[in-house]
Amino acid sequence: MLCAYATAEEPSVLSVRLADVIVGRDMDKFTPLDLKNIVWAYAKSGVSAPLIFKKVGDEVIKRNSNMSESFTSQDLSNMAWAFAVAKEYYPDVFYSISMVSMKIRDDFKAQEISILLWSFATVHIIDENLFMTFVPAAISLIEEFGIQNLSNIAWAFSVSNLAAPDLSNQRFIDAVLEKGTFQCSSTLSQLHQWQLWQHELNTNICLPLEFQSNCYRAFVSNLIQTSDFQMEVMHELQAIGLYPQEEVQLPSGYFIDLLVQINGRAIGIEVDGPYHFIGTRPLGKTILKRRQVNNIDGIQVVSVPFWEWRKFGSISAMKQDYLRSVLNAKESACCIDDEKTGLESIYQRLGF
Repeated sequence: MLCAYATAEEPSVLSVRLADVIVGRDMDKFTPLDLKNIVWAYAKSGVSAPLIFKKVGDEVIKRNSNMSESFTSQDLSNMAWAFAVAKEYYPDVFYSISMVSMKIRDDFKAQEISILLWSFATVHIIDENLFMTFVPAAISLIEEFGIQNLSNIAWAFSVSNLAAPDLSNQRFIDAVLEKGTFQCSSTLSQLHQWQLWQHELNTNICLPLEFQSNCYRAFVSNLIQTSDFQMEVMHELQAIGLYPQEEVQLPSGYFIDLLVQINGRAIGIEVDGPYHFIGTRPLGKTILKRRQVNNIDGIQVVSVPFWEWRKFGSISAMKQDYLRSVLNAKESACCIDDEKTGLESIYQRLGF
């Protein structure tokens, strides 16, 4: 019933009522397929049901010892997708899925590999063993991937920052071009971020220039909307004598919410609402943007997360002190010995 409503794109009140029924049931009565279908349906319909995901997650962990005998590759990939799309951060579930997926890796079809790796990257649970385990399988199935699958894998490895030369070569590019007769905006945008990642790694791997241009145009075409939150932050910056530029497009194609100059150094300010997080943890896309803006555009990034801002209520003086604090800390971080290069030092500077 849940799957029927989700497939029909009818987030009915029935789904909400069924949540109470499911939560009250003994979960060991449900098959692995049932568990997968339940979380898939709620993720697909967009109905918030944290208790459902916790209940299913607890059951998945409880069955960890025999998951490889009962959960199929489709169950595992779709379950990971559901937790990722619903923004339910449950690392033990992902690690259970990871361990079992590696055991039955030969069972995975092309699309299932794509969904699995994309899901882990989305919640930024970067299990190096999982990603590298699926490289040979992805290579062997590369002709079977559709363009969206190829884009998802490219983006997942870009987020993970785990170099996989065998998946970043001419064969990969040929597969993209062969399958890429029709691309949606999100597909092209992910491939643009993959191309930026190749620049980060200093490889010579490049999509054809015309195709790169298409990817770039898709990436920068998203409608920019200035939130009330961003306007508040800008107002308080002005109150402390800083006059930021808004929605600045950088050479990489990324837009920075606000850009200020402090002692001749540009610092980007991202006004990060709930869309950028699972709870208070940055999503993979959030971390990828911060890293690539730093590495490609050379702009240090400050995040003003929504939960920090809310602490101050309507007290402007506290908001201004907070902004001074984070900007001064970032300016100090910019002065770290330039010999400390590489991603490790960048992560330390950005507070990851």
